[in-house]
Amino acid sequence: MIIDPEYHYETVNVEAQQANPHSLLWWMKRLIALRQQHPVLGRGTMEFLNPRNRKVLAFIRRLGDEAVLVVANLSRFVQYVELDLSSARGMIAVELFGGTPFPRIGELPYLLTLGPHAFYWFALTHEPSREAVTVSSAPTIHVAGGWMDVLEDPAWDRLAEALPRYLAGRRWFAGKARDVKGVSLVDAIPLPANGAEACIALVQVTYREGAPETYQLVLGFASGERAEQVKGHAPAAVIAELLVLDRRREAQGVLYDVVEDHDTALMLLDLIARQRRLKAGHGEVSGKRTRGFRPREIGPGSVEPRPLSAEQSNSSVVYGERLVLKLFRKVDEGVNPDLEIGLMLSERAKLPSVPPLAGFLEYRAGRRHCSTLAALQGFVPNEGDAWEYTTAEVGRCVAGLDPADEPLGVERTVGTRTGQIVVTGRIDRLDERRLPHGNRVLVVVDYKTGRRLLTTDDARTSMPLALYALAAGRMFHHACRQVELHHLPTATVHSWEHSAESMDRHVRRAESIAAECADADERFRAGLPADQVDRVFAPRPGPACGWCDYRALCPEGTAAAAARQPWDGLAAG
Repeated sequence: MIIDPEYHYETVNVEAQQANPHSLLWWMKRLIALRQQHPVLGRGTMEFLNPRNRKVLAFIRRLGDEAVLVVANLSRFVQYVELDLSSARGMIAVELFGGTPFPRIGELPYLLTLGPHAFYWFALTHEPSREAVTVSSAPTIHVAGGWMDVLEDPAWDRLAEALPRYLAGRRWFAGKARDVKGVSLVDAIPLPANGAEACIALVQVTYREGAPETYQLVLGFASGERAEQVKGHAPAAVIAELLVLDRRREAQGVLYDVVEDHDTALMLLDLIARQRRLKAGHGEVSGKRTRGFRPREIGPGSVEPRPLSAEQSNSSVVYGERLVLKLFRKVDEGVNPDLEIGLMLSERAKLPSVPPLAGFLEYRAGRRHCSTLAALQGFVPNEGDAWEYTTAEVGRCVAGLDPADEPLGVERTVGTRTGQIVVTGRIDRLDERRLPHGNRVLVVVDYKTGRRLLTTDDARTSMPLALYALAAGRMFHHACRQVELHHLPTATVHSWEHSAESMDRHVRRAESIAAECADADERFRAGLPADQVDRVFAPRPGPACGWCDYRALCPEGTAAAAARQPWDGLAAG
């Protein structure tokens, strides 16, 4: 009987191994998959190399134009080996597991070091074996049975080769700048037929470097006239062309993303409205409603779906100007932040200013692993999205800038000494501007994003800005008297030019504050009586005490304001 917790069945079991991408189960799966991708490892000729180090086994297998170098350390200690690869001179050894190219093979013996019982599989190629993603035509895949059998072997291997090309053209795909190593199927969930067949496919994209990512695809098949319509109106949605062969007939069509399809959109809404559960190979998809769901609003013809055309990192469908479904393309384990925030603001805080959350779709694999697939919210008419608003505001701000005003520093740290203190700080932006007569001056720029409107007095009375100007002028040996406050929400600029007298006033004020702090610190260190501590560090309670993390330890703060939740500030707006 095994009682060691490290090897107990609660620790070593299929579910735990399946959930851990670094487990022995997944390592064996990847090893078998790699072995199947390279038939040369089991067939063809074998040329043994005879290195001086007899503790290292090395040989080359060849089949047609493919050649693989296998190097294995048979010792339990680290070993090095020099291989005679003159027959492969000029070629590159590409490690098969990670796709990492090693140095080009030259005239000298090829030097490798191996850890205890380690091994290498190298593909000997003239170029690194990295498939370039192109926008070539979609491949044709032969499928025996129904079209959903494309998700089964051997058709899946062809589809897995086509998916990187398709994903690279999707805006919601976050791995465009990364080198895709392969695509594997996590699970497939057939959707209930409602005029057209479709399924949700969760695929895992692995990269040559970095952690893998899981993406959600909603797949469908179209043949005949419908296939021509898809290729004509939405060619970017086509993943592959399928030739489906069964006992009765042969159908040729396209495999495409059907999120924007009318019947599929209604299917997804129906899953949430009826809180249905769909079994899958390794888990299940379930639709759930919240208290914000209004069944009466969903009537015949009242929720006609239409896809949102705005570019975004997910896919959204609007139902009759009443509801909007956001389909999360990149699927992470756990509750999606959009759903979590929506539940908090709608269910707990009950804020009227946020779109109500009506329901969501989630995928569960086992008892522990849950992922959010989609969120259904109330539709709020708008005049654009955040991206359009942001680009318009940035364009308006940039239009008023002088190209000659090149920033001398951004987030620049400055510092200087006065008669009594050392001041240091970080400036949002430091400009160097030329005056009409040719002299150069430095300008301290500070950005503000608060709701309170600013005035010139804010720039004039700001002690930090004055000290920034003093420090910048001394560091760069140029006059720096002007400070500017840029209020981003209103795109207004408030400027003030200090005189020598006003700069001195701010310095004296800073030295006075520093002296008071030093005096209080010295008195405290000298053993200040307990009854006088609160007099030296007197509390200043106010409305903000309701959010303070230390209010439970502060009687004055507790009496000044009731406890507030972080989201209460949104209700005030």
